[in-house]
Amino acid sequence: MNSSDSPIIILGTGGHARIVADTLLCSGQRIQGFIDPVAQFSAWREIPYLGNDDILARVPPSTVRLVNGIGSVPFSDTRFTVAAKAESLGFVFCQVIHPSAVIAADTKLAAGVQILAGAIIQTGSIIGKHSIVNTAARIDHDCRIAEFCHIAPGATLCGSVQLAQRVHIGAGATIIQEIDVGADTVIGAGTTITKSIDSMQVVRSPEVVTEARRR
Repeated sequence: MNSSDSPIIILGTGGHARIVADTLLCSGQRIQGFIDPVAQFSAWREIPYLGNDDILARVPPSTVRLVNGIGSVPFSDTRFTVAAKAESLGFVFCQVIHPSAVIAADTKLAAGVQILAGAIIQTGSIIGKHSIVNTAARIDHDCRIAEFCHIAPGATLCGSVQLAQRVHIGAGATIIQEIDVGADTVIGAGTTITKSIDSMQVVRSPEVVTEARRR
């Protein structure tokens, strides 16, 4: 049976993998190494690259914990499929929580949730499996975030917002209170959402207009 003292293997070697690795180190966790079909380094801060995904076939699931280091980007299901495959083999994904995050005591966090530096989650909120609350994102009271959502850096969810599965909220976007967002919808960076959105939608902010500055 896995314990909180079991070493951690991180899936991926990209930018998000390094961010979650740094977060784990800040929290005093022990990282065994990284695995990735296409490695971006041989070691990072003396933590080794262990090999490709075949490593998981040789590691008893009860002896390690996994962290999904694959970033969550719009229109890609890689993060989801990698997690599903590992879980089918019996592996457990642990939470990743930066010490600087502010999380209300009654918040409910599911397995594999990642709460990164400077994030704020207020009372009564629920964060579903494998969702990411990224750097300095803010989630106000009583929000319901389903599994595999991504709240990108600097995004804000006001009170009682509900996100269905695999919703992507872009950097700096704002969702006002009591809004529902349907599954697999992408909210573009900087967009302000003032009404509920159906599933499988892409919502972009208006085009940026640039003009010469007046003296």
